[in-house]
Amino acid sequence: MTHKNNDRDGWTRPAGLAVSGAALALLGGCATHVANLPAGMNPQPAAHQMQMPEGAIVSIQFPLVAAPAALAQLNEEYACRYNDFLNHPFSSCGNSSFTNRYVPLLAEHSTYYAAELKTILGRYMDIDRVRLEPFVLDYAQGRFINRPVLEAPGVSTLIIELYELPSAMTETVGSGYTPTFNIRTAASQSPETCGNLVMVAGHHPFYKPQADDCRNLTVRDAPAFAPLHYYSAKTAPLTDYPKHKKALQAGFVTTSESMWEKNQDKYLKLSTEEGFMATSNTIQNDTSDWIARMAVHALEQIDLPAVYRQSLAGYVRRYDPALAERAANQAPQPNDARNLAIIEKLLGAENDWLLAQDDALQQSILNGNYGRSFRQSRRLLADGYAKAQGLGWMQVGAVLAGGFSSGLFGGATAYNPMALSSHVINTEALFAQRSESLSQALLQELVPGAELRAKAIDVTIEGMKTSISGESQDDIHRQLQAIYKKLRK
Repeated sequence: MTHKNNDRDGWTRPAGLAVSGAALALLGGCATHVANLPAGMNPQPAAHQMQMPEGAIVSIQFPLVAAPAALAQLNEEYACRYNDFLNHPFSSCGNSSFTNRYVPLLAEHSTYYAAELKTILGRYMDIDRVRLEPFVLDYAQGRFINRPVLEAPGVSTLIIELYELPSAMTETVGSGYTPTFNIRTAASQSPETCGNLVMVAGHHPFYKPQADDCRNLTVRDAPAFAPLHYYSAKTAPLTDYPKHKKALQAGFVTTSESMWEKNQDKYLKLSTEEGFMATSNTIQNDTSDWIARMAVHALEQIDLPAVYRQSLAGYVRRYDPALAERAANQAPQPNDARNLAIIEKLLGAENDWLLAQDDALQQSILNGNYGRSFRQSRRLLADGYAKAQGLGWMQVGAVLAGGFSSGLFGGATAYNPMALSSHVINTEALFAQRSESLSQALLQELVPGAELRAKAIDVTIEGMKTSISGESQDDIHRQLQAIYKKLRK
């Protein structure tokens, strides 16, 4: 791994947050607040200074919604297996303080905080280079499966996989934001960890890579994070990597104890007021800011041009498999450099077209009905947590059971994410197809009336100017392929 700033590597183990009461002691093990981290655990990248190769992106992957099969499995197993997830040496299955009531919050909270993370990343880099990549959480053959909602892989240099798993304890629901996440890049940058760089919380393993030699895996092929493995019926092949408490230590995954962003009453109230807009200036979330800084710090340490070239090869293969093979084997032929340059221009055009889609997703999640309802739900849960006593909890549970949650569908005031399953995803066959209808329906529901697909992009290469537009990314890509066929030599 390339280290540009060795003075940033002096990380020490984060101190556990001193919290009174057994409930918070169980909040993800030893919950740590960013303010309690030592200086070396808080990299400080310069604002708006991170430079990316042209066409490269950072991807944020998160569960947007749970399919009926996944939700049923979580409802059945969540309370019993929550301690396995936390790696606690005891079981509280059946304890009245544990519940599956808050399982739907997994998708809702993960979605909101993923959009928030993208916004905060804009403090340190070009936000147009950050892409939201939601997935549907499904369950089949005893295991959880992530199915992409939008077929927009892009040329990623870094992936942040984010989950906000609700506490199974009624005493801690509403206490704050406790993300579980992983940051990974191309395996060549850290072969010992197969490209995995940062992980919170540190005891979670990864799905075992299919390739024996991790050096050849791109960022999208690197082993996926496996926090939901603990709720599956079947054991999947998992692997673990050397862990360290220092920043991006070569050959190790940087780990931290569970991060906890305690809800602040003043901000929660402000965020529910009429006219509030979630922006990089108004969001108050030190934990999201810390994740953003860790991601940018990772980008500063890795060999970005090398990661980009490796990821670009997969994109080139969509246009010209033979060219991609020659580039991978470093066996160029005449005109290869020119043809590669053309494909990179086509990548830029596709990224421009996708910007409208990604911006609309981000803004509708944060500042549409979804975000406003989410923030009201968050304040209600925080109020219940503050009361933390019998009747208060019963009231919170009754309100949630009555449909007061965020999510995607259900009307102007109350949203129910599971309506997506009945409204759009009717069969396993539709899941398997990953059909364009799912993408279209999702975007239309998130941003009613928005013509996300109507944006036209002018592509000018070697004097040939073409305007492209379409109803889907497949439409766009077919037009870009036609341009390449005309220009290829």
